[in-house]
Amino acid sequence: MFATLTISDAGIDFPAPPDSLSQPAWKNWFNKHQFGLSEKWLSELDKFRPGDPAVEPVKREVRPTLEQAVRDEQRVWHGWYGRHGGEVRFLGDHESVHLLLIPMFGAASLWILAMLARRVPAVTKLALPARGAPRTRKADARRGRRS
Repeated sequence: MFATLTISDAGIDFPAPPDSLSQPAWKNWFNKHQFGLSEKWLSELDKFRPGDPAVEPVKREVRPTLEQAVRDEQRVWHGWYGRHGGEVRFLGDHESVHLLLIPMFGAASLWILAMLARRVPAVTKLALPARGAPRTRKADARRGRRS
């Protein structure tokens, strides 16, 4: 389900295994949490297997990308992530909101239908000839009939 984090020339990437979220979904998730995760990973980087020759080159490669994400928070977002817990939250991210949204959308839909129903013109009765009244050629011509 969870992809692994990789660093490439394009930045942080999430190559998705077959049973995982799609790559765009992972990228969107990371973009919502980039500042908080970058700060967290930077603080944990030095503590992770210090002195391990297999890990040190990867740490040196990862550090500039994470530091750039932290710098971008000030340069691009003007501190917004920092003021909001390091992540972006959308209305749909909270499960309890769904309990409110469904009835609200239902009520709004009914209100819109009621407003549209008020605009429908009233049905008027058509003046039909009385039963047994003689038909005229003019009336038949309008109906496309021939006598």
